[in-house]
Amino acid sequence: MPEQLTSDGEIVFLTYLNRSGSTYLSAKLSKYQEVRMGVEARFIDGWITPGFSICTEEELHSYLDTLYLDNKFQAWKIERDELVNRVSALSYPLRFSDILLAALSLYQGRVSAPRLLVHKCGEYYRCVQAIRQELPGAKFIFVNRDPRAVFSSQRRSLDSQTGQPMQKNILHFLFGYLDTLQRLKELDNDPNFLVVQYEELIANEAEAMCAIEKFLKLSSSDQETGKSDYFSSIPPKQRYLHQHVQSGAPCSARVTGWQQELPTAYILLLQTVLKNYLRKKNFSFYTPPKITLSDLGQFMMLLCLYRYEWAKRKLFGIQHRY
Repeated sequence: MPEQLTSDGEIVFLTYLNRSGSTYLSAKLSKYQEVRMGVEARFIDGWITPGFSICTEEELHSYLDTLYLDNKFQAWKIERDELVNRVSALSYPLRFSDILLAALSLYQGRVSAPRLLVHKCGEYYRCVQAIRQELPGAKFIFVNRDPRAVFSSQRRSLDSQTGQPMQKNILHFLFGYLDTLQRLKELDNDPNFLVVQYEELIANEAEAMCAIEKFLKLSSSDQETGKSDYFSSIPPKQRYLHQHVQSGAPCSARVTGWQQELPTAYILLLQTVLKNYLRKKNFSFYTPPKITLSDLGQFMMLLCLYRYEWAKRKLFGIQHRY
């Protein structure tokens, strides 16, 4: 591997569910001089997205043709010739990690190479073992958030590509969230997998960042002075989703905003299905000030649908997929 590319131990993956606060944390990490904090892009990686195969120079250029059509990757502002030159010294077949590390090393290039390259990709907590086959020293950070707040924010936020709400189906969300909890449970004792709680980051930023610094072997004195410019690196079509990042101030009102945004029946369903998890995380249960017979009827209908779907998935071995 060319000397310019980072070693296996220098790559960090920031993972999350949409609307969990990952961009807010990204802005915090971008202030450290030893960190190069990337933005999202839609890679065909062979880890989450199947179809990665680069065995010849022709296949490399075909892959890059597709990659450079992605408006998120375009925001990385990497000259194609530079990327080709960076991987040209490698032997075929190429691994996706070769492409990723080359791109990250060129992204927002600085005079001195950073110690840590951080790649932001929500779903990579699903394929930790596959990633470690290529990058055995990789570290992972998962940004966790109260599921009621996550669903509320996804329900209100429009996808920058489709223009549609990120999530409308509460049952789809619930089964996906249960799958996420199971995957996180499997990684409980992994020393190179850190779960960061969004609510703790907002309530006590210094303590939360101290844990992250310890995990990444960073020093608080390494932070650059002034406000992070991470917001400017976000593709323009996505910036409306991250106004709090531009201000640089923690948005504490968003911790409980879901209480006013979600229909009562949805709150009751989420708190019923996820009650054990919410208790484990010491989240407070919320009782809406007014619960009507209509709310209760809708809640009971949704609960019956959830139980029916749960039994069907259990019987036929259908995987919960977010």
